[in-house]
Amino acid sequence: MVADEGARADVLRSAVVFLHATLEDLVRSSERHRLPDADPEVFKDLALPVGGAPDKPELKRTLSLVDLAAFRGKTVNDLFAQALDHRLAHSTYNNVGDVMGALGRIRCRMTLDDDTLKDLKARVDSMMRRRHQIAHRADAVPSTPTGGASTNRISAREVEDWTDAVKKFGAAILEALEKAP
Repeated sequence: MVADEGARADVLRSAVVFLHATLEDLVRSSERHRLPDADPEVFKDLALPVGGAPDKPELKRTLSLVDLAAFRGKTVNDLFAQALDHRLAHSTYNNVGDVMGALGRIRCRMTLDDDTLKDLKARVDSMMRRRHQIAHRADAVPSTPTGGASTNRISAREVEDWTDAVKKFGAAILEALEKAP
């Protein structure tokens, strides 16, 4: 029975990781769709991948004519797309602040009332913190006084609550994107 409980807990932990990945994919896809039309100041920290290995290009914020020669025949929109694709391929959203920052960059304003948004953000942030604990700390509880380590308990109820929060938060993002100019 103990092995079954461990396997069940592992499935629940996996679900948390996938919930986080789902939210990240929604935010990343939203940015990919809306960033090309974003306000110019959003691009102040955007670098263009230039030279180097294809999987690890050098990133530059200023370009020389030598650098620009590699882009002959491309439009400014092509360069924006290339820089955005690189940035988004390497982007992560590890907390609600990261998510809200991304939504701000694309002028995505959710229309939820303050209390509902605050509640959803708290629940989503809780899920994201737990995902970090699962993915980077093997969901371990800090060492006990006897020196042993154990894993945090996780319940189906917690995962169901986080699933509900991500579903509602995601729906609010999609609704805001549909209504945005």
